[in-house]
Amino acid sequence: MAERRAHGALLTIRDISDELSEKGARHRAHVLLHQREAADEAIAAQFHIKPGTALFHAKILHLKDDLPILLEDRHVLPAIAPDYLSLDLEQETSYRYLMTVAPLQEVEHEIRAIAATPDLRTLLELAPNEPCLFVRRRTWTRGKVASCADLIHAGSRYDITGRFKP
Repeated sequence: MAERRAHGALLTIRDISDELSEKGARHRAHVLLHQREAADEAIAAQFHIKPGTALFHAKILHLKDDLPILLEDRHVLPAIAPDYLSLDLEQETSYRYLMTVAPLQEVEHEIRAIAATPDLRTLLELAPNEPCLFVRRRTWTRGKVASCADLIHAGSRYDITGRFKP
């Protein structure tokens, strides 16, 4: 049986497209949402901005060989990445664009297992009771939060590995 899981490194940030191609898999993306919107209180707190401040918001479903593996729900600060709304996110990943315009100064990860909602189960084509791996990633550049992404992985199709020497 072919390997079903995609892999990610725990302490590095990589482009999902590159990760999959290195494993011989094909990456595709479906854009579900890509717009400017006002930050609600929860998102504003993540960015240390006032509620109502304009942010860019994208929801992208990433597929490995036509099988959904990741839902990316990302907010981006327009002052840091002004052309984000003009991107064709089915051709260029958020990662690739943001690494070009907003080099990382700091990264924060929050990682946990979550139960799939009915909508997630449908989007990610999950089996009943299949869990998801939730990663919230905030990145800073030029002293500001540039991006906050909720990355929701199909639990049975993704793992994160890391190795380091203390």
